[in-house]
Amino acid sequence: MRRLVDYTKASLARRHGFLTGAKAEIQRENLNMACFASCITTALLAVFLLVTPAIIPGWEPSVYHFAFLPVSVVFTVLTLTYRHFIPTPRYGTVIGIAFACALCTCTILIDALSEPIAPGSFIPLVFVTLPSLLVVRFAFSYGIIIFFDVLYCVLCVTFKNPYIAQYDVFQSVVSLAFSLCLAHLVMRYRINAWETRRRFEELSKRDTLSDIYNKRTLIEMAQAVIRAAGPVVSCALVVIDLDDFKGVNDQRGHYSGDTVLRDMARLLKEHFRSSDVLGRFGGDEFLLLFYG
Repeated sequence: MRRLVDYTKASLARRHGFLTGAKAEIQRENLNMACFASCITTALLAVFLLVTPAIIPGWEPSVYHFAFLPVSVVFTVLTLTYRHFIPTPRYGTVIGIAFACALCTCTILIDALSEPIAPGSFIPLVFVTLPSLLVVRFAFSYGIIIFFDVLYCVLCVTFKNPYIAQYDVFQSVVSLAFSLCLAHLVMRYRINAWETRRRFEELSKRDTLSDIYNKRTLIEMAQAVIRAAGPVVSCALVVIDLDDFKGVNDQRGHYSGDTVLRDMARLLKEHFRSSDVLGRFGGDEFLLLFYG
């Protein structure tokens, strides 16, 4: 039991770190999801309206089918336009949630109200896939799905044949359970991929020997600090050069020289603020930028 509690806490902490640390990436991914899903929905719905009468003789689309098509087209145009003109989407998640709500509403109306004597076809698929496509907080994602599941069950019991309604309700509950498992697996994959990418990005910024910033990252960070400070900047730049370091390598070997560089980096990290920019500029040269 203790292991389960610890695992749950660790999973929640990782999820929180991912949602807060990858905000811009999540906004972009949710917008891309809404764009892709709306395009696919528009295409499939058009094909569905054209092909179904040939497959099911006597079938006629309801007003809910015809209403679904313009809604999907609107989201397709909106998401494509937003992606094209806004390079850094701030409202990608809002658009993704709005599309998810519109998709659930339209499919519920089609499955629950268009054919009272026909079983639902689309809601189980929507409930299974939608939570794993949209990257939002767990409670919020399933708050939406549970709300629409309850609404769907109420409409089925109210308007559909009781024999058909019981199966539709059962399918919606089962799909909700499956979506819970699928969403957890997909989120875990996303978190693992993000953490791995973060580790590689951090390693690329570090000097492998001294474990402080390398020259390229040092210059980039110094430039960013100076730009952020504006025209009136208060900072100090210190270059530290180890005298006679070549003699250490020549007389005691490169292993001893590497030890000196690592110890020097450790001492600098211990005696200066974590907010100061510290890095190894080259061979035996270290650079410190104080600001603020």
